[in-house]
Amino acid sequence: MPPLRPRLLCVASPFLGSLLFVVALAVSGCAQQRFEGLFDETLARKALSCLHPNGEFQSAGEVHAESSEAFTGTIFWKGGVTENRYYTRVRFAIVGNTAELSVVEDTSILPALNDACKIDLAGS
Repeated sequence: MPPLRPRLLCVASPFLGSLLFVVALAVSGCAQQRFEGLFDETLARKALSCLHPNGEFQSAGEVHAESSEAFTGTIFWKGGVTENRYYTRVRFAIVGNTAELSVVEDTSILPALNDACKIDLAGS
């Protein structure tokens, strides 16, 4: 008769794998909701003012959680001088009460003033 421990592992492994998958989905779902609440007009405006100070904010777009501490968001805006419509996709890493953002994609014809910024979340 084969040892009991390896048989238990064979039987329990699919269950444990499924359980870990469900837990990971729940955690990522919570992070998604948290970041959707965090990436509102206020945070998007602050990010735009750091990256393109002359840009006119239009709206905060889609949010995608990367982990429990990082997400990407899209800012839709209009050029201050040209009136052209642009979007800037930024990655936010949450470190304590600070959102450290970096540019992922920028459709503006002028480069962003900064490639990275820090925004204090305590005042948001």
